[in-house]
Amino acid sequence: MMIKQVTAVLLLISVCWGPAVKAESSIVYNHFGPGMVVYWEYTAPEVDTMRLDFWSGDDIVFHISVHYGTQTTPGVLSLNSFLGGSWGEQEWHSSFPLAPGQRTSLTIVAGEDRFYITARAAGNVSQCEYRYRHQGPATEIKGSQGTQRVILGKVLTNYQPGRIVYVHGTAPDSGPTYTMIAVGEPGEPPVQDLAIAIVHQVTNDNVHLLSRNNNTYSRLTIEGRQMLFSAGEPFSLAITCQLYGFQVAVNGRHFHDYTHRLPITQTMTVWTRWFKEIEKIEYY
Repeated sequence: MMIKQVTAVLLLISVCWGPAVKAESSIVYNHFGPGMVVYWEYTAPEVDTMRLDFWSGDDIVFHISVHYGTQTTPGVLSLNSFLGGSWGEQEWHSSFPLAPGQRTSLTIVAGEDRFYITARAAGNVSQCEYRYRHQGPATEIKGSQGTQRVILGKVLTNYQPGRIVYVHGTAPDSGPTYTMIAVGEPGEPPVQDLAIAIVHQVTNDNVHLLSRNNNTYSRLTIEGRQMLFSAGEPFSLAITCQLYGFQVAVNGRHFHDYTHRLPITQTMTVWTRWFKEIEKIEYY
């Protein structure tokens, strides 16, 4: 296995093939490695190019430039790495559904020896792969989200009662109105079924436990409790799958139980959204 952990910076800026520069503001994700997923959804802008960069120290482990096409001409993805102060050989992948004004999503999954990239827009799906060129472990991912939508996840294999997911991070001290941590079936966050979603409504400190099955929601609202997270403070959230449902704990203290609303499958995904920093996601 060539990459145990990957440092990434998600930059949504115009591309230039010069020295690698990190964004001034970023979303930090630590311990990114095989089994991790980044989901990036946006409406393609009028500019020609956007980029997404995964960093390791001063290196860019994985770089994607999104070169938009037109309504009749497919877009192009260019893939590369910036290692040891220089860019490597560029890889081009054409026929991607990337046109200005279209709602577009990129899903990037870290495998054992390569990244798997899927682009979706206007009902079209295109896929490609990028083998790792980075030889050592990395320690963090930083991302500049701008006005776009970036979601971090981890694939949970052999999921069943008794398994536990830990999400360690720092609660935002400003910005988002909500934060969300969810466990759902494999698929993209907007369309997948959710077994449980833990939504903290920052404006009034309410917590919503909910599930989604075929776009039908079940919701449990917990009002006026001290929770979920203190602004700007580290947290550790645990979701334990039991036969009857889920147990949710924060910082080692039980918070609430949530009865299963839909069947648990062998492969699930945990997603985090609207956080500025996730240290790591653990699965036992």
